[in-house]
Amino acid sequence: MNQWLTHPLEHLNNLSANKMPYHPLLYTTIVYIFTGLIRAVLSAIIKLFRKR
Repeated sequence: MNQWLTHPLEHLNNLSANKMPYHPLLYTTIVYIFTGLIRAVLSAIIKLFRKR
């Protein structure tokens, strides 16, 4: 927090020069969607084999 108050422009420049090419929320969203797809496929398979 101290960096934001003393040198805000320098801190913003360092944030944009980060080694991570995309925002972490993008990676989180991709993992969340992938997990949801796996759950949907498994749920559909279980429904196919469930006795009525």
